Amino acid sequence: MNYIKADIKLTKRLYKEFLIPNFKDDELKPLAIIKHHMRKGNYEVTALKENDDIIAVAFVMFAPDRSSRLLDYFVVGESHRSQGVGGKFLQSLKDDTPLIIETESIKETVSESERADRLRRDAFYEKNGVHKSEYSAKIWSCLYDIWCLGDVQIEEDVIKHYDNLYKSMIPKKMYDKFCTIPYKDLP
Repeated sequence: MNYIKADIKLTKRLYKEFLIPNFKDDELKPLAIIKHHMRKGNYEVTALKENDDIIAVAFVMFAPDRSSRLLDYFVVGESHRSQGVGGKFLQSLKDDTPLIIETESIKETVSESERADRLRRDAFYEKNGVHKSEYSAKIWSCLYDIWCLGDVQIEEDVIKHYDNLYKSMIPKKMYDKFCTIPYKDLP
């Protein structure tokens, strides 16, 4: 297995083959925005290849000062799931820069199957050494739990990195209207 950094042409293919089938429309960032950030140098797509087949992808957004990263999308191909591929791939993304991960919170009321998916996803991250912070965030209408892979020792630093990443991704008017970071549950 080897890792390759995708150019914009390959990113377009990976977006169609991995993201569109695995995420709802309202969860997908438009490809044009991803390409825009790639051209600015603060977005990378990494593909994991086995032989000639791409078996997993990671779409990662960087803070403008490259002090932190957001795992925007992470997908292991269906035929390679539950084989340790995702854990190894995730660990390969670990470096000196904190990798912030958001998962849909289990605090929200959802169907039993959606709740099971969220619990499975959280268990995957826990098993692979990702630290769940004490913070949540509300982005658009979705409540996210905030996680971190890397050496961030102070909880406030995790949410500060996360907030800075979103401020760099979203125009201020939209950020102010649709992002609550951190999000405090009402009593």
